[in-house]
Amino acid sequence: MVFKSTRGQARLRRLAVLSAVAASVLLVLAVLFWNGHLRLVHPSRAEFPVRGVDVSHHQGRVDWARVRGAGYEFAYLKATEGATYVDSTYARNRDAARRAGLVTGPYHFFTLCTDAAAQAAMFLAVQPPDHGRSLPPAVDLEFGGNCGQRPPADSVRSQMERFLAVIDSAYGRPAALYITPEFYDAYLRRAVGHPLWVRGIFRRPRYGGEWALWQYAATARVPGIRGRTDLDAFRGTRARFEAFVSPPR
Repeated sequence: MVFKSTRGQARLRRLAVLSAVAASVLLVLAVLFWNGHLRLVHPSRAEFPVRGVDVSHHQGRVDWARVRGAGYEFAYLKATEGATYVDSTYARNRDAARRAGLVTGPYHFFTLCTDAAAQAAMFLAVQPPDHGRSLPPAVDLEFGGNCGQRPPADSVRSQMERFLAVIDSAYGRPAALYITPEFYDAYLRRAVGHPLWVRGIFRRPRYGGEWALWQYAATARVPGIRGRTDLDAFRGTRARFEAFVSPPR
């Protein structure tokens, strides 16, 4: 009995050591991932030859020449949120990124607790229609950072349609919709008639059908940007990208 007990205790000690090692490894990997030194997905260059970033005031002052030199060709820039907030870095980022040779586009963070017409008016006041070579305007649709309200799906879709009707008409092209899996499941599980920009930082997105843009990293390190930032890939050839950013006719 003593021999069996000793063997059992040794087995438990080995399991405890292995569990501690596994926990340490997972912790190191999590820290590396969070600090932008590890990515879980690496989109194929053959399938996704055109890459970009999306930024807001959280990234501070960006050296766009270095970003372009690192191979990034487009940038979505936060312009507005709700009906009252203007991103303090938007105009500076837009002008500097364009001078560096990147194609830019503004995005609006859509809040679930603010009238859609007021949000659309705010967005257009900050960035009137740009009929040059540019990304289509984008609408950020997610729960993270949003207000606490979770209105019924029909109500949210109605508000979104009001917002998009104004923006699409003003720009003469359909806006892109940035969506997370959670928001898509709650509100958008049907055809929307707009190009989709989907988030998938752990694997290739499996929702949204034939989406146009993929945000494949959220904590990446990019030359010219201090701290962590998002990485995006356009789905398709360079010729298709040129059609995507061409001025509306």
